[in-house]
Amino acid sequence: MEIPIRSRLGTRWILALACVWMPCARAASELVVWDDFARWGRSAHGVDGGFSYFSPRVTHSRPWKELIVSWNMEGTSFVRIEVEAYRREKFVGRYCLGQWTLAPEGKNPRTSGDAQRTTHGHVATDTLVIEEGADVFQVHAITHDPQSKLKLLTVNVSDDASALVPLPRLPTVSLPVPRKSQADFPEGIDKWCSPTTTAMLLDYWATQKNRPDWRHTVPETAAAVFDPGWPGTGNWPFNMAFVGSHSGLRGCVARANRPQDLVSWIEAGYPVGVSVSLALLNGEAKPTPGDGHLIVVCGGTRDGKVEIADPGRALPRVHREIDPEVFMRAWAHSAYTVYLVWPEDQTPPVWAGTHLGRQHLQNPDLHRDHEPVRQTGGHPM
Repeated sequence: MEIPIRSRLGTRWILALACVWMPCARAASELVVWDDFARWGRSAHGVDGGFSYFSPRVTHSRPWKELIVSWNMEGTSFVRIEVEAYRREKFVGRYCLGQWTLAPEGKNPRTSGDAQRTTHGHVATDTLVIEEGADVFQVHAITHDPQSKLKLLTVNVSDDASALVPLPRLPTVSLPVPRKSQADFPEGIDKWCSPTTTAMLLDYWATQKNRPDWRHTVPETAAAVFDPGWPGTGNWPFNMAFVGSHSGLRGCVARANRPQDLVSWIEAGYPVGVSVSLALLNGEAKPTPGDGHLIVVCGGTRDGKVEIADPGRALPRVHREIDPEVFMRAWAHSAYTVYLVWPEDQTPPVWAGTHLGRQHLQNPDLHRDHEPVRQTGGHPM
């Protein structure tokens, strides 16, 4: 069974006084979300008595070049994520995007799928890159435990189309995100921006929802998301898998189709983790190799600047106010990648046209085939 997606590319923005325009390369993205897996198939995997759960094939109307999968498992469950890609009905390849467990000891360690390369594509730690593009994907989630529970799985596909990107003025608000700094820890001073960002997002929601079990120190978070296959703590889906391992909490990696989504999340009280070039964020003319950095967007100032929590600075200086033009250039470097975190009992604003926090596969651009996927026994995760 295939599910075609109608592309939203080519949408044009109308210039408004509250917007800042700048030319840059923008990845036109689609976000596909599952939180009900009744229509996924199931088959014996043949490894340690495991099972493979597989999604319907999802067809995109235009080729995509990059694909990122996020997943939330209950507790310490193990899962291995593989993706099949097709272009014009021709098989491109099958790639492992990582295997995850909260308790990585044993014969099934937590690790990314880095260094896989075929004639058509490769895996860059956590991102599947198909150089010539693909238009169909199918996700396989492999587990060794029939009782494993998959709560959420998202797939973000994007191309490298160019467009003018406006930054709507952020609301004049300062969300009370607890400030944390990787500089407090010698072992993570130049490495832990991602887990520090994740720890700030967890701490924010722990306070908002009175859930102290969601609160973790930066070293605890770094240990929980560490990817020995890379190696490092900056694996995007691993950070969100750790978030989603908490009861009552969900998280995913996404890319923005329109900056208005960032505004909507801040207005509704949802801070957003944002991947940027540190050099560009600091106002330099061009990025430097390996300068990817994670920050938290907390709001906007009266004079139109972007308020952020920058974990790369010492605690008294974590709070920063950035010119919107500088922020957009820095964010564009990651193709507008974000960490989205929300409580299960709340429905956050739409992101990239997709509803989060509701039942069933959610995307207004999906046409659903009502024939169920064949089950070979048991029930999906």
